[in-house]
Amino acid sequence: MEVSDEVAEVMVQSVREMYNYDRRTRYHKAFYFLDAFDWTEKYALEHSPSAEEIILLKEEQAAHEKLLAMLDEALSIITPMQARRVKGYYIRGLDFTQIAKEEGVDKSVVNRSVHRGLKCMREFYSCQQTE
Repeated sequence: MEVSDEVAEVMVQSVREMYNYDRRTRYHKAFYFLDAFDWTEKYALEHSPSAEEIILLKEEQAAHEKLLAMLDEALSIITPMQARRVKGYYIRGLDFTQIAKEEGVDKSVVNRSVHRGLKCMREFYSCQQTE
């Protein structure tokens, strides 16, 4: 069948685009539609982090690991009762009422104890970071 040059050009271009699309799909192993799931397009379009972002992330992780390493020492400078209550609240995920029930004391006592312990720990951390 004979068609005009413009139509033939569009058909050739269409075939090229389909071929390129298939090649990209195979290369990226992307055998799904970008709108198949809510997360798919975002995941496909995410780029790997830059060198600067990687360095910043490593520095943040190192600082975080340093603080975690100092946690046992920081907990040792507060009273054992404060340490137990701080661990209960922040590590075990209990609220003040649950800790108070466990220990048979009032909720406000636990609240004050945790906050005093945190204040001492903050002072410890600020002294350690300035050194």
